[in-house]
Amino acid sequence: MNSILIDHTHKLFKAAILTARRTNLKTVPYPKNNFKNNKEVKNYLDNLTNFISNPELFYLNKNKIYNIKLQNRLSLPRNVFNSLDN
Repeated sequence: MNSILIDHTHKLFKAAILTARRTNLKTVPYPKNNFKNNKEVKNYLDNLTNFISNPELFYLNKNKIYNIKLQNRLSLPRNVFNSLDN
């Protein structure tokens, strides 16, 4: 189950990068720390989905949601998911 969740997260992150480039935002939501449980992953997936659906709303709230600039990192490291139950 976790492998599906990890793959889905990576695909949504890639879609968020494409959305950011398309809308010239130059930033995407990014996890501040490693995920400790599935609830944190779900919250991050909700942030990514909301970003993809309404990037203009993310821009208004980008100070409240941890994010990174596109040129800094373009993928999620695998160790972000290390703490999840297998």
